[in-house]
Amino acid sequence: MTRAFCALGHGEVWRAVRFNALSPVLFLGAAGAWTSAWATVLRCDRVNAFLLRLCPNAVVAKVMLALVGVWWAVRLVGGF
Repeated sequence: MTRAFCALGHGEVWRAVRFNALSPVLFLGAAGAWTSAWATVLRCDRVNAFLLRLCPNAVVAKVMLALVGVWWAVRLVGGF
């Protein structure tokens, strides 16, 4: 996942997907959480409102996080 995040940070999406197929999903979620945290600290309510409109509901977010965790475990146990 670290190499996939580095690739995404450099704009190399396909390389990141080769490292981990679900890395773009987690990367976007992490970027959104980071942006929301900074918007809260800086009291930018308009940014937080915009992010809430983009973000899926809590159930979808938890399912996406669970999928990333399962994919990670399968890759770890399978050795690929």
